[in-house]
Amino acid sequence: PPAEAQRFPAGSSRLEAVLKDAESAARLASTGKLFYEADENKLTWSKYCANSIALSNRGEFRQAVREASKALFLGKASNNTTALAFASRDLAYAYNLAGDLERAEEWAKQALTYGSQGARDRNIILSAAQKVLGDVAVRRGDLDAGFSHYEKALSELFGADRQRLAVQLSMANTEIRRGRIEAAGKILDNIDLSDKSWMPYVMRARGQLAFAEKNYAKAAEHYAAAAGSLSGGKDGYHLMWMQYGLGQSLAAAGERDKAIDALRGATASARALRAQFRSAEFRAGFFGDVQSIYDDTIGLLADAKRFDEALAASEESRARALLDVLRGHAGAKETGGRAEIPPGTVVAVYHVLGDRTLAWTVRGEGTVAATIPFGSKALATVVGRYRRALTGRADDTDAQARRLYDTLVKPLGLKAGETLIVVPHRSLHYLPFHALRGDSGYLVEERPVSTMPSIGAMAALFARTPAPQPALLAVGNPTLDEPGLELPGVEREVKMIGELYPDARVFVRDSASKQGFVTQAPGNSLIHVAAHASVDEVDPLYSSIRLARAGTQRGELEAHEILKLDFSRARLITLSACESGLGKVSGGDEFYGFKRTFLAAGAQSLLVTLWPVEDESTAGLMGVFYRELRNRPMADALREAQLSLIKSETHRDPMFWAPFLLVGDWR
Repeated sequence: PPAEAQRFPAGSSRLEAVLKDAESAARLASTGKLFYEADENKLTWSKYCANSIALSNRGEFRQAVREASKALFLGKASNNTTALAFASRDLAYAYNLAGDLERAEEWAKQALTYGSQGARDRNIILSAAQKVLGDVAVRRGDLDAGFSHYEKALSELFGADRQRLAVQLSMANTEIRRGRIEAAGKILDNIDLSDKSWMPYVMRARGQLAFAEKNYAKAAEHYAAAAGSLSGGKDGYHLMWMQYGLGQSLAAAGERDKAIDALRGATASARALRAQFRSAEFRAGFFGDVQSIYDDTIGLLADAKRFDEALAASEESRARALLDVLRGHAGAKETGGRAEIPPGTVVAVYHVLGDRTLAWTVRGEGTVAATIPFGSKALATVVGRYRRALTGRADDTDAQARRLYDTLVKPLGLKAGETLIVVPHRSLHYLPFHALRGDSGYLVEERPVSTMPSIGAMAALFARTPAPQPALLAVGNPTLDEPGLELPGVEREVKMIGELYPDARVFVRDSASKQGFVTQAPGNSLIHVAAHASVDEVDPLYSSIRLARAGTQRGELEAHEILKLDFSRARLITLSACESGLGKVSGGDEFYGFKRTFLAAGAQSLLVTLWPVEDESTAGLMGVFYRELRNRPMADALREAQLSLIKSETHRDPMFWAPFLLVGDWR
């Protein structure tokens, strides 16, 4: 098998570093050279391309990209347009199946360019590239554009070959989604099945057609036949979707238990596929793409009152890429995915489905489930409305806080005095739970409140051993090129915090540089950053904290750069900056932004903000927080700091104290 010829020498740190870089950027021609040189048995570009396609079809997307990168290198080294065209096609195919649509589109267009420059087998390349562009358009919801690309793909082909069959099936599936049932049936009827290996995929399409016709028994029959033909690990990726179709059909036919079994098969296939990925990006993209499988499984399990199993499926579906990093970080141990809940603490786990939200309260003595009649769209609407009310200090802010408390908190059945740890989902990542209001006041007036990415993440964070001594490093009011961005109140803030801790190191103005932070911050137990920050909504890994320049070097510390630092000794990192807790939530509930990158870099907990903060009130809150932190758990210290503002005359409005959110280990 090709994988046997790709092993790097043991301890080859240079190649391992290159591999990680290749997993995060499309710099594949240069890295392909190193992969190629590491091969003991070097192959031709065409063999590497054949390997890439075979690996993609088995769901081994990382290996597929690696093989194609070698072909890309060979093509560039010899100025072989045909090799470059086929390598680009294979990269587009692998990225498409892995759920990375932007890179799939990029490489498909590259294949079109090379294919138009005189490559051999031009029609095969152009057809394949158009097929990928059609897939990308369909997955983005543009069915008309997708069908147009498929028509172009078909026009490049002659005779009955595998590529023609693949395009015809995509056309039929798109027609089904467009509601053109009769047209889809005609396409399927005209497929030449002299190649019997395609029968499972045609049967899957027949299942989709029968489902659209609401003939659920016939749909289940087709899906079962298709899945049965692919058992034994022949094609795990397509098997997963066949099992999913079978589960949907059985559920629609009223066969709930059988549907759950089929969906469990689909999630097992997803686990097996995901275990093959080295790339965190592929894992996140893949799980985002299969989230519908998990959502349907969780919904059916809840319908069957099998709430513990539903919780396990929810945990399996969320923030898996982050969890892999947390478990793999130095000092973390494999704990089986569950953490021991401390006495006096309750964990509230939410999972937002299309038609409802499930909530579990997890305590040391057991778990209780509740159903909240708000689906994803309705919940996103009310959360967004409340955030706008908070930041705009609207007249109905209090009423909205009470309605959200009744909706999201009351069903939990919380006990007096319990510390609440929230595991949010989807739009709930952006909600300040502590600012919801019940009969006895804000939730933070009832109890300490913190958040956690998942129960599995809790176990991984508990396994870490941060520095025992509270060494503090504080950075604030960095010198920037624009005078209007000065933060004199922030400078007072960090100096005041520094006075609370012996041997604290405080850096302000010119000394608050990016270079200084990168070299000085790792190794400290407490790290406080008070500066301007900006969130990149398009690519949150390029969100930045604006620090001072050192010489000609840029001062922006970008989120992706944080991943290269070691914060494994950090008990707490505070980002006292505007909107440092925001980012992008992917389909697999992966949160991309500062929260993810600092936790992935080793921090045990973070204090971040959900909207722009005010200078004076923030300084007051931080002073109380760090004073209390010397002798109290973090969640308790933050609660005291927020209560101090609630009790004040000038800063009692939640706009001032509610944006601060504790993420990670709250103890």
